Amino acid sequence: AYIERSLDGSAVTLARLEDLGLLKAWQGRYSVAFNYLTLEDQVLLMRALQPYAESLARAYRDRWPQLDALFSAYDAAGVPDGEVAYAVIGAMSLDWDGLELTAGKGLRVTAEQLPAGRDFFLWAKEQSAEINTKGLYWGSHNTVAGGVQFTTFGDHHTLPRIGLPDLIWRMNRNKAEIEDLPESLRQSMRAALAPEYRDEFLQDAGAILRLLRKEPVTGRTVSASTGISPERSQATLRLLQDLQYVHASEGSYALAHPYFSQADKAMLDAVRALSSEMMEKWLDQHHSAMRDSLADLNGLRYGSPYRQLFTEIWHNLFGRANRSLVQSGPF
Repeated sequence: AYIERSLDGSAVTLARLEDLGLLKAWQGRYSVAFNYLTLEDQVLLMRALQPYAESLARAYRDRWPQLDALFSAYDAAGVPDGEVAYAVIGAMSLDWDGLELTAGKGLRVTAEQLPAGRDFFLWAKEQSAEINTKGLYWGSHNTVAGGVQFTTFGDHHTLPRIGLPDLIWRMNRNKAEIEDLPESLRQSMRAALAPEYRDEFLQDAGAILRLLRKEPVTGRTVSASTGISPERSQATLRLLQDLQYVHASEGSYALAHPYFSQADKAMLDAVRALSSEMMEKWLDQHHSAMRDSLADLNGLRYGSPYRQLFTEIWHNLFGRANRSLVQSGPF
């Protein structure tokens, strides 16, 4: 009766909310049926997952000599070892591979496994200054241009990120928000201009970074080797320098940030395979106890499957483990 009164006068019905998986019958009443995290839930996640995150980080510190030996194959002199480790373990392994591993082990439900042909999850989180994601390194933004994937990875506290592809995405939004223009004109402007400032720029940036992965080079060599005009290559190099992807010294440019080429595949495969083995062992040892420590999550109390909540739980876990590895030195 409460729900029907609340919906009175709208085009929404209780049956529709049930069909969409927003509400469900539960013990003679109705409850939320999707992943809804209250402030209480998020405080519980912070408190309960911290010791497990530290345990996961400790597993990596214990094996660091072995991992460090694998990373030694990366020979771009201007790139700090800790940034390479952060990119490969923090982003590629704990985030990307970890999501595949946990789905493969049946620990979490993916959107592709939902009934009725749906391919999306519904989430809601209550917002508060009490919930601070600073230092939870758990999110990647990605795009591919010219055979190169550009990625930023970090917390969601310091948004927007000053990197690629985020900077290009922001320009795209700004073009779309020019005032006093008809929608049709905004759309045609994006279609005409976006390839130049997005696709073509990223392709040029990728070609330059690919070249610098081999060795430091002069600006003149960049133009000659990539086929990019001298003026455009200089402008692109200047932007990459300001974004801290490259650094310049005595007319020569070198990588300042991780770029991985086919030459790095053996190293990447070895690190990710070892890390996946470590994650699987850790999960086998701690998954059950971690689930017990989260038994008071509202979603679980109202009948949501733990597997359906585990995507958020895993991000909280590895994001905190990454923070620990940053604070203790490996990253």
